Amino acid sequence: MVVAVVVAAAGMAAVSCIDDADLCADEPQPVSPVEPARSGDMWLSVDFRNMEVSGRGVSSRASEPDDGDKHPEEDAIEDENYVDTSDLNIMLLDRNQRVIRTFGNGDYEVSGANGVYNLTLKVHTDYFAYAGKDPTDMVDFSLLFIANLNGISGADGAFGENYLFNTIQELSQSYRGFPYTGLMGDNSPWKPSHETNRLIPMAGVAAMSVKRSELNDASTKDKALNLPDIYIQRSMAKVRLVDALAKNGDNKHKIEKVTLTGFNSWGAYLPLLTDVSPWAKETSVVEYGTALKEWWNATIELPSAPVPYTDEQDYVGFGADMKYDAYNVYVPEFDWDVLDTGAQGPTLHIEVFDKDKHTTRTYDYKFPAERQDADGKTVDADFARNHIYQVVVTGVKEEDPTQPATIQVKYAVCPWSMHTTVIPPFN
Repeated sequence: MVVAVVVAAAGMAAVSCIDDADLCADEPQPVSPVEPARSGDMWLSVDFRNMEVSGRGVSSRASEPDDGDKHPEEDAIEDENYVDTSDLNIMLLDRNQRVIRTFGNGDYEVSGANGVYNLTLKVHTDYFAYAGKDPTDMVDFSLLFIANLNGISGADGAFGENYLFNTIQELSQSYRGFPYTGLMGDNSPWKPSHETNRLIPMAGVAAMSVKRSELNDASTKDKALNLPDIYIQRSMAKVRLVDALAKNGDNKHKIEKVTLTGFNSWGAYLPLLTDVSPWAKETSVVEYGTALKEWWNATIELPSAPVPYTDEQDYVGFGADMKYDAYNVYVPEFDWDVLDTGAQGPTLHIEVFDKDKHTTRTYDYKFPAERQDADGKTVDADFARNHIYQVVVTGVKEEDPTQPATIQVKYAVCPWSMHTTVIPPFN
């Protein structure tokens, strides 16, 4: 319960093959990405849809990436799903998942409105020369999407041409991304807003395999080749505290304020990937955080945003569709393994008002360094992208007046619903 290492041209020989059958014998020779020759152009068509889990069509190429019974999903709100279609970095990767073409916002066309968009890319067929010429030959490639690159002020922005021939793993090892203070305006909590273009960066990838004849046929915009779905994930996590005191029969206490210390001051567009990471082939659930030691800030106190919370899935445990007061904090990922030994991890500071005594007391909830996964194994309790980390406060324990009072909590983890970039099935 509770869901982006530069290798210069001189280093190209060091790029390893992912496909053992292809010993990198025929390197692609891309034409100019700025003004490709008109003869040989082909077109790819992509539909963007701001959709929630419950709204997806049934014609997707593959089921949505999730982790089944490990923890269920929760739909996201509109601002958490929103994609600025003028702020995309799209990369074409060859069959060895090396970048052979980058697309900025001047390289594609977008039409549509109200959360449903059609995006069309033009690519010269020379970028697929590695796959042979026969119409029956299969052309294998990947498309990597990073959205809302500049959704947070001061971000690194797009991967440019200096990243050509990098593998997707090397892209992830560059740790490109965005700074994060957790604040906006007059010390108010950061939260996404499509009205002010303050958005959560997202990323996703999918491997494609099409016939050469299908590429050859896509010679004009109106014959653009439609491709399978791509799922993109938010490159942040969300911490939520739920006040369930009254629902659990505790009418004496009420939570008045929640803050958080312990967060990373930087977030990465892409998860850190190895040669065997399944995410590199197709966006999948990531259970670990991507972070560097120097990003960690243990002292700045982040405010939370009070929000209403309807527990549609009965995560809290007092019945489906129950309504609660809750508090949200958006944070970049973090990784316990990069922190110094003994360092304090993320901690919630919860101000509780005692109605009888008319006093306020602050309780600390320290997030655990380890947790049990669905298979009963002990794993690091990182903050991973596209997850919600939920703490439910159910009571204040005061049975022994000689002992300090403590809060009673339940802690759970759940993936955010994926944002969907829908690329229709093959023609």
